Amino acid sequence: MIVDIAGTEASLFLKPGELAVTNTPTRVSTVLGSCIALTLYNPRLKCGAICHAVLPQSGCEGGNFRYVDSAFGYMLERFQHMGIALHEIDVKLFGGSEVLRKQSPSPVISIGRSNIEAAKSLVAQKGLALKVEHVGGPVGRKIHFFTHTGVIYLRHLQAA
Repeated sequence: MIVDIAGTEASLFLKPGELAVTNTPTRVSTVLGSCIALTLYNPRLKCGAICHAVLPQSGCEGGNFRYVDSAFGYMLERFQHMGIALHEIDVKLFGGSEVLRKQSPSPVISIGRSNIEAAKSLVAQKGLALKVEHVGGPVGRKIHFFTHTGVIYLRHLQAA
């Protein structure tokens, strides 16, 4: 699901598989476990974008924002459509925790780690650098992203 916000200051809760792109002042909140959130911010236009991606790669399901590659690609496309050059974008990465590790200590590939690696790889492929990353660990996070300033407030969630 794509959420485009127009109008006055707004507040939005982003669910898994959703993203938001806006130049309207908005506080976007989401809760992350093994999922990741990538945020993009352009100070010149005070434009922000955020995704809540569940899995690393879409395979043949391009355009599904549950996947890191599809969501990141779409957000970049929207920024470029607004006349924002790659070098004008601040990128931040959050989430990818090992919340399921306690339930299954097997050496299976971690979804959280895979999401982090996919996001970092995609960012690097575009010649971008992460301005901030707060990833991994044993507990989830709740973040609030202010699209008009690029500011993020983060809180760790208690382990179950």
